[in-house]
Amino acid sequence: ALDPGLAAAHAHYAGALVQIGKPREAIAEVRRAVRLEPYNPRRYYGLGYTLTETGHFEQAIPPLEQAVRLAPSASFSRMGLAQPLIALRRYAAARENLRLALAARPDDVFSATELARVYWLGWGDLDSARAVLKAITGVHELNPVLINTWYRQYYLARDYKAARRFIEQATDIIRADGSQSRDFYIARLDRAEHHREAALAGFEKARQWVERKLKNTSASDHLRRAQLLAMRAEILTGLGKGAEAIASARQASRTMTYEANALGGPHFLLALAKIYAANEKPDAAIKLLRRMLEKPMGTAISVALIRLDPAWDPIREDPQLIALLKSHAPRSDPDVLASTAGTL
Repeated sequence: ALDPGLAAAHAHYAGALVQIGKPREAIAEVRRAVRLEPYNPRRYYGLGYTLTETGHFEQAIPPLEQAVRLAPSASFSRMGLAQPLIALRRYAAARENLRLALAARPDDVFSATELARVYWLGWGDLDSARAVLKAITGVHELNPVLINTWYRQYYLARDYKAARRFIEQATDIIRADGSQSRDFYIARLDRAEHHREAALAGFEKARQWVERKLKNTSASDHLRRAQLLAMRAEILTGLGKGAEAIASARQASRTMTYEANALGGPHFLLALAKIYAANEKPDAAIKLLRRMLEKPMGTAISVALIRLDPAWDPIREDPQLIALLKSHAPRSDPDVLASTAGTL
């Protein structure tokens, strides 16, 4: 109102509109910001990111490419361009952009963690992902941004002892951060290693922690509430409360939907599918996986990652899942075909 020509105000207003579920208005505002500052790479980045968040992945690519042209050495431009490419499962193109982002800024932990995820999603390639995480310059592996990625790297590799050592080393950081539960991490490992009593005790502590967090988290903070509800679902599964776990996972997927946020929403559908699988609901799990594989939800799920993730062990031999993975196996990328050949 004070200055209609202030591009930054339109850009931030667009971000707020996305959060309250008004994508059309958000896109209009961020386009206005681009018109006001057509020389500013951050405006094109903002347009591309808004289009990505609202599920317009193909439309997001041109403005993000323009952001790269205007700021070729800026890691944020390459990082932004990688997002719609990942959603569309164009993992090789995303990989190259993230490599270039890291070449421009070797200490960029965000590009590094995203590149590690691309290796998991595109090729189930844990070795390359580990190399990326190890190569970040000037950043310790216990950096708070890296904790979840390192833990998941060890978990996907089924190296549960290494994952446990890592969490024990990171305990002080996790507690200081306050947004994560050490008991949850450890209980998950105890469950994977069949330490039943220890897992039950850990999940019970984690349940108390997550209930406190939910009580103190605003209803308007959809992302955080969805994260906590999904965590509670896994905790309840660990405690043998299958029906309650499924209810919590469904609530998470309704709290942050794909329609509201095309980047975040798929992760909560994936969490629901995992809870179905863990609670002997293979038909429901596979139906949801089929839906996800048929849509541009490549930020959360891929054939390679399903083959890799221990979460799918309860239904791994199900003929429906085997047929689903075969029918959706990538056919155009020889790297993907080579890395997944024979894994069924």
